[in-house]
Amino acid sequence: MATWLIATVVGVVLALVAGVGWIVFLRSDSGAGVVDTRCSGSTRIDIAAGGAAAGLAQVAAAFNATAPEARGSCLTAQVNAVASAQAAAALPAGWSGQATPPPAVWIPDNPADLASVATAAPALVAGYNDTVIATSPVVLAVAGGDAPTTFPSWANLLVALAAGDAPPLADGEPLRLALGDPRLDPATGYALESMIAGGPTAVTAESVAGATDALRSVAGRAAVSSSAADLLDDLAGGNPTFSAVPALEATVAAYNAAAADPLTVIRPDGPTAGDELTAVTLAADWVDVTETEGAAAFIAFLRSPAAATLLQQAGWRVPGAAGPATAGPTPGTGVDTTVPVTALPPSDLTVADALATALGLPAAPLGTGAVPDTAGSTAPSTG
Repeated sequence: MATWLIATVVGVVLALVAGVGWIVFLRSDSGAGVVDTRCSGSTRIDIAAGGAAAGLAQVAAAFNATAPEARGSCLTAQVNAVASAQAAAALPAGWSGQATPPPAVWIPDNPADLASVATAAPALVAGYNDTVIATSPVVLAVAGGDAPTTFPSWANLLVALAAGDAPPLADGEPLRLALGDPRLDPATGYALESMIAGGPTAVTAESVAGATDALRSVAGRAAVSSSAADLLDDLAGGNPTFSAVPALEATVAAYNAAAADPLTVIRPDGPTAGDELTAVTLAADWVDVTETEGAAAFIAFLRSPAAATLLQQAGWRVPGAAGPATAGPTPGTGVDTTVPVTALPPSDLTVADALATALGLPAAPLGTGAVPDTAGSTAPSTG
């Protein structure tokens, strides 16, 4: 064969090899839509989470950045916002009719929701680890710098509000409380539980019934709404009918991070209820073995120091994790999660219904939108 022909053939082969190598490099090093050559396929790990969804999305992004894989498949974690109580109802029913994909991981924020699934469909959550990943206590959110220097405990606050003797805020005006429907707004339920408890024992439906008169009196002097998010917006905008809203500490942190007019928190003394995050790999027929391994990998990462830092930055408290280097509000949120809080043990699912009954709310949960202000009105009869 002529020398020039051999040289030409060799040159073409080398060019092809170089081109293939460049293509492989691009496919393994470029962005979205390109198959990673480390893996034979890709698998999405869907995660259902409630109030912590925003913070957990940051954790998922950090997890994805580690290039996780399972059984030769590249993993991508995706957090979908689903209220804890909604997920607890949907899981035993096979996730039918839900707007989000069926999850491989569930992160409930109320232990009672997890307990309800464990009762209704124990195989779904068999062997789950109930170690708490993060917590967020309930607080009272007030507009601007209206937090007073002194404030009554949760128990004394119930007595004062029931008697129509609301404590003053920093501007000297009496606190005017807004409440959500505790069946739809966990923060309202947590605040009322904290008022009723008076000690370190979980609130029960029976203890709620014993406080009915006081709760009816509080409701008769409060504005009532089903949407905590609307209440926070109205509060920041200077709603004349109320000046304080029960909210999770982490909710206020997230709100402040995006708000032009940040809110301030009041933390009454005494045992305080709130969210407790746990993570469960679901043993469901829609979760295959690769997703199961991927779910376990995500939960392991969720318990890592890197994830703890991200959750703390989002306004969550992480038990056992190193706290911020200095005390004070988390930058960008105005919320100081280093302030000690005594946790009130979680209640069971009967308490939310009992609270709604004690407040005199309709049998069906309230619809969207605020009920007209009832401040100053006569409390409903307890008979």
